[in-house]
Amino acid sequence: VLLLSVTDGLVVGVVALVVVGAGTSLTTARVIPRFLDATPEPMLARFSSLLHLAQVAPVLAVTPVLGVAAHGWGVRAPMVALSVTLLATAAAVRRADAALSPAPGGSRSPVRAASG
Repeated sequence: VLLLSVTDGLVVGVVALVVVGAGTSLTTARVIPRFLDATPEPMLARFSSLLHLAQVAPVLAVTPVLGVAAHGWGVRAPMVALSVTLLATAAAVRRADAALSPAPGGSRSPVRAASG
């Protein structure tokens, strides 16, 4: 959203939307369910609150930095930085996903399987 507000280029705007959408999809579809599955049942409410804070806090911290970078170096520098970060995150999630894959016939979440 920040990048869209500092540029008038359609291509850069579309790329920004794709990068943000891919990052959001990757996080919500792959990472968050893994953490929730690993959370003990009595701690789900606390963990959910902490998870939401963890999603919002970096945005609040990084947005001004991206704005300064976009103002000083143009929009491409922050776009490259965000793209590199997204690629590194995707690689880390892929490795973590492979490590958390269940054994054949196993369940991903023993806690959820036991609770029904």
